[in-house]
Amino acid sequence: MSQPDPQHHRTLLATLTGTDRPGVTAAVLGALAGRGLEVLDVEQHVVRGHLTLALLTTCGPSTGDEDDGERAAEVAGELGRALRAAAAPFDLAVTTAPGGSGEDEAAGVVVASHPRSHVTVLAAPLRPEQLALVAGTVAQAGASIDAVRSLATATPDHPVTCLELDVRGAEPAALRRDLAAVAASAGVDVAVSPAGLVRHGRRLVVLDVDSTLIQDEVIELIAAHAGPDAQRAVAEVTERAMRGELDFAESLHERVKALAGLDARVLADVRASVRLTPGAEVLCSVLQRLGFVMALVSGGFAEVVEPLAASLGIARVRANRLEVVDGRLTGRVLGDVVDRAGKATALREFARAEGLDLDRTVAVGDGANDLDMIAAAGLGVAFNAKPLVREQADTSVNNPYLDSVLHLLGISREEADEVRRSREEQAELLGAVALRPLVREDFPLLARWLDEPRVARWWPDPHAPEDLERDYGPGIDGTDPISLALALTAGGRAFAFVQTYSYDDEPDSRAALEALLPVPAGALGIDYLIGEPDLQGRGLGAAVIGAAVAEGFARHPEAGEVLVSVALGNRASWRALEKAGFERAAEGEMAPDNPLDARDHVVYRLRRSADGPRDGSTSAPGAAGMGA
Repeated sequence: MSQPDPQHHRTLLATLTGTDRPGVTAAVLGALAGRGLEVLDVEQHVVRGHLTLALLTTCGPSTGDEDDGERAAEVAGELGRALRAAAAPFDLAVTTAPGGSGEDEAAGVVVASHPRSHVTVLAAPLRPEQLALVAGTVAQAGASIDAVRSLATATPDHPVTCLELDVRGAEPAALRRDLAAVAASAGVDVAVSPAGLVRHGRRLVVLDVDSTLIQDEVIELIAAHAGPDAQRAVAEVTERAMRGELDFAESLHERVKALAGLDARVLADVRASVRLTPGAEVLCSVLQRLGFVMALVSGGFAEVVEPLAASLGIARVRANRLEVVDGRLTGRVLGDVVDRAGKATALREFARAEGLDLDRTVAVGDGANDLDMIAAAGLGVAFNAKPLVREQADTSVNNPYLDSVLHLLGISREEADEVRRSREEQAELLGAVALRPLVREDFPLLARWLDEPRVARWWPDPHAPEDLERDYGPGIDGTDPISLALALTAGGRAFAFVQTYSYDDEPDSRAALEALLPVPAGALGIDYLIGEPDLQGRGLGAAVIGAAVAEGFARHPEAGEVLVSVALGNRASWRALEKAGFERAAEGEMAPDNPLDARDHVVYRLRRSADGPRDGSTSAPGAAGMGA
């Protein structure tokens, strides 16, 4: 049977709108089956449950005689009635419009050969007037928007909205220039990239560290350990550099000189106190999953940057190195300074080593020291940057979430979440969460975690240095039998704290629980917190609990079960316990850790499993409340 030639056929465009339901598309296409038609194009979108389905089909041959239009109208009417009948059970509205001949439709082939671009629009929040300015600029450039898709929808935890526009009819470079001015005035971030294969495949992504990958300036953290004189000296040099009196290399040498004599062991404290930018770990894990190469370049110090890179699975690093003699900083830097030119050199060398052209590179930074690197890269991104950097970069991101860079590469938040969930599930299956003993050098890190709002809400203990020494020093020294540990990711990054103890050694805690349910001899308790903000709410609590339970049972072979009390309002904690295999054993009232909370608590139990199943049930009444 010969196939219809769309070049010599009339066409029908049908549009259906309404609430999306399973089976809609099948029913609509089924209504057209067996009529000898050809599907020329289909577009279907669902936005918050609302469906828009556009369908272009042939609707009979175009003969060119005087009855041609009448016959086409009859066929179009028949098809429209069939579509409405199929759509009626789904409460869909149907509109139909007869098209021209296939020859008329072929005009679109010429248009389709025009330059195509992806225009990415980010804002927090994104307002209609901002999007109108972007769309108007596209129109003024003589281009059309063929499609719009959502890459990210604002949520309370991540209030960034991102849309990607498929644009046809303007050269990407010219469109980028036109949109740059609009973006600055409208307070919206806009990126333009060519469509086609160039967008896909392996890339090198190079990140600045201070105020980009992390929220801090490393030299300021080090100076804080050196005392107020060093802090003032570093601040004064920084001000002189900002006034243009010193270049970067001169200012670096002057600032490092102020650190002379500092005990090098403080660098461990600095490493522990570094705060990742929200979304940093998501960005790295998603890009690595896609086979991208990650690199860090920093005008800061390798002693801090290299362990940070290792925790994120990043192998390529370029940073300055401090000279240390007899365990103390000398106030000098070893080797060539990684300055503005040095960062660009590092990007080129990393790309060459990976066999990638520069147009396959992405550079992300915030300061003037990043300008050469941003200019050299195929895509230069200014992240919460100074005006000079924003003006010279290909695009800007002006929100606090580093994983917004993913959207500039066409990656949606849904796709990023898929990678994150997969990594977490794999980490739990492989037992990737490891524990190491808490040491006094971890106190600054622990204090920072206890300051985090989500932690302080449920763990309101004082945490000045003397408080930490009083509460945890005996456990570190072994004079208190409690086990204190940090939980580490597979890459070795500390992200959580956990303490495991026997109720035999905690008479007050035992008494509180025994008012509610029996506490067997040797029963264990655990308290834990997820300290790193970018890992909170990511489902890692169950893995930490599992590691603590395994360690507790190994240290206490006589223990037959673990009992954990949690404030009823701390849903994240008791859900993590349930995910880790605990079962609710009791409910009732206990004195809360936080005086602001109600007395309602729940107690969860996990029995040591030999050959039989775990059993968390009990007939005892009551509740409890120590879990963090």
